[in-house]
Amino acid sequence: MAVAKWGPLRGQYVQTRELAMTLRAIADQQRQSVRGLAEKIPYGRSVISAHLNGARRPEWAFVEAFLAACAGRDEQALQLLRAKVRPLWEAADPAVATVLDEPAEVAEEQAVELVPASVRQWVTMLAEVAGKQQMLARAQLAVTRHQALSAGLLEMLGRLAQAVADLTQERDDLRAERDTLLAARHQQAGLEGELARIRQELLDTQERLEIAEELYEQTSRRLDQAERQRAHAERLKQQAFAQLRSVLQAMDAPSALSAPPTGDLRVAAADDPAGLMGEDDQQATAEVLSRLDHVLAGEAATLDGLSHDLTAGTSKREAGAPVLERTDGARVDPVLADTDTDDSAGADTSSTSADTRRTDVAAPPAPGTRQRLSDTRRLTLLLLALVLVAAAIPGAVTIRQLYDPAVLGWTPDAVNAVAFSPDGKLLAVGSGDDYANQGQVQFWDPATHQQIGNPLISHTGRVNAVAFSPDGKLLAIGSRDGSVRLWDPATRQPIGDPLTGHTQPVNALAFSPDGKLLASCSGDSIVLAAGDAPDYSVRLWDPATRQPIGNPLISQTGGVNAVAFSPDGKFLAVGSAAIGSSTYNDQGQVQLWDPAARQPVGDPLVGQMGEVNAVAFSPDGKLLAVGSGNSNNQGQVQLWDPATRQPIGYLAIGQADGVNTVTFSPDGKLLAIIVDHDNGNDEVQLWEPTSHQQVGKPLNPDNTGHFTGVVFSADSRTLVCGGQPANSLFHSSSDDDGIVRLEDLGNWPGRAIPR
Repeated sequence: MAVAKWGPLRGQYVQTRELAMTLRAIADQQRQSVRGLAEKIPYGRSVISAHLNGARRPEWAFVEAFLAACAGRDEQALQLLRAKVRPLWEAADPAVATVLDEPAEVAEEQAVELVPASVRQWVTMLAEVAGKQQMLARAQLAVTRHQALSAGLLEMLGRLAQAVADLTQERDDLRAERDTLLAARHQQAGLEGELARIRQELLDTQERLEIAEELYEQTSRRLDQAERQRAHAERLKQQAFAQLRSVLQAMDAPSALSAPPTGDLRVAAADDPAGLMGEDDQQATAEVLSRLDHVLAGEAATLDGLSHDLTAGTSKREAGAPVLERTDGARVDPVLADTDTDDSAGADTSSTSADTRRTDVAAPPAPGTRQRLSDTRRLTLLLLALVLVAAAIPGAVTIRQLYDPAVLGWTPDAVNAVAFSPDGKLLAVGSGDDYANQGQVQFWDPATHQQIGNPLISHTGRVNAVAFSPDGKLLAIGSRDGSVRLWDPATRQPIGDPLTGHTQPVNALAFSPDGKLLASCSGDSIVLAAGDAPDYSVRLWDPATRQPIGNPLISQTGGVNAVAFSPDGKFLAVGSAAIGSSTYNDQGQVQLWDPAARQPVGDPLVGQMGEVNAVAFSPDGKLLAVGSGNSNNQGQVQLWDPATRQPIGYLAIGQADGVNTVTFSPDGKLLAIIVDHDNGNDEVQLWEPTSHQQVGKPLNPDNTGHFTGVVFSADSRTLVCGGQPANSLFHSSSDDDGIVRLEDLGNWPGRAIPR
């Protein structure tokens, strides 16, 4: 166990030194430094160091705050630490403590030996228990989410059937009420308006009933088709299984193959379906059925191809292949007697009544036979269930929140950065969280919506920034651990050792237009190593040699959050926070630099409220967009003329807690920004940078709460948005996963954007 630089022990009491070393061991085990503790507890670094040098016993309030900072949010770990440390603290009372015979300073290298072995072992076991508890919690969360998903699947056709029955009853009741009113029409006055209302409700109910019955029939037909495909796939599996067993017998090889298990999926009773089949339900159901038709058509083609391959193989063996012989001289029949693939079996299966299939659906084949068929079967059941779950469960997540065609995929941790390759064929997604020890980058194909290969994993902290070189041959990844690593996107292999030098998290990366420079910036309240000074700097690197170029460019105001090269490479914009930007009315700034001369160009661009979070040049280099703000200052977007360094104006983004991202479309016609809100309900806005007018409505989907990155595709037709999912029936705020969306600008909320 590595020991931090705590300094020598000076106390004259044995118990006081043991208490100090125990507290040091706990801090070391939890990877806490004096600087890190000073940020979490109301004591300065000098006070913390004095309490941990063994000279005197600290007050219990300090010990309590110290243990709470080390335990974090784990209440059980905090209770264990209190139980272990309290006796040592009481024994260190000078009134009862043992005085050393010859008090002397103890060097740090010898200090570890003063900690009893039982204490060291106990601290190590405590950390192991905490890790196991975290894994258990994540596993329990996964189980809970899958249980919720299973519960939704069990609603399937039962809810729709119940809706039809309830609507039929409602129609009959309305008819009876109408007949009653008609009979009393000649005896009572003033019932004309009520009668008209009843008639209109009857017509509306009849229309919704007809729609529900039609959709019920369509869904039943698709379920029948899926059942027939499942039966057909089962017969093909048996045929392939028999052929494989035949070959194994011919080779005198023992067969351990066995048929996969089967199971049933029961449909639960329906709840009250009042209000079903309105316009939203009709549209959502139509989308599901359309996607289901596409899936079934593709699966039918797959089964036809498999059937053709199996039939061709059997015909070839029957026509010309010799009969195999075993080593013991026995002849082997090439096709076993129990591989009958007569379609009559399929007819028997498909002839099962629709009512039976609606309440007892056979499970899909085992994963070892046909994984795609299994996936399709699960997708079929899921799509049918989602319409019903969204319509009938009070407070449940909507169908558009669960089935959203704009969702490209999910990541195990929150998405922090996204980047397109120059040719637009590859999307890099960087993720990680504040508590993970490992960030990763996934590759996605935007055309097929498929993940490519395994994630790139090399950093010990979350991934904060990703950037492709202009030729697309390099991918730079910046991490919270302060390092930058270069990768080859084609081979997905790292290139050389990491680029090190930053002592705080890397916040942003940018390649120069010619690809000969890579800029990285850092600055945060986190110091990665004890004794390091804050790192408010921009470092320039040579991507070819992976060596730094000159000394870092130092920010004089605060941490650097954003960097961007102008299209001609003559300017490097550096956006930084103001010192003390956690207070109201502090102003961040943007400094333009000449990257060749490594000298600032003119005075800083000031006027932003709060810290500067993002900077971006327009493709023609005539505009510089600056996003700023934080929870204490109004978020804003200011536009500048880089040539004159004069402000052009602000975008009227409305009330916001900060603007975290700004990016221009490659054609320069649009500016996308992320507007941050403390309630976690972030939104993406599109603006015309020349007219300063907003385009359409803000993007604020139900299934995405916090946006962290946006990037346009090379053709300016698609906007990729990365972030974290919103709270829902299938997602909790304690989950760490991320979401990636592909937004078609032709379907942008409030306005279709022709490209």
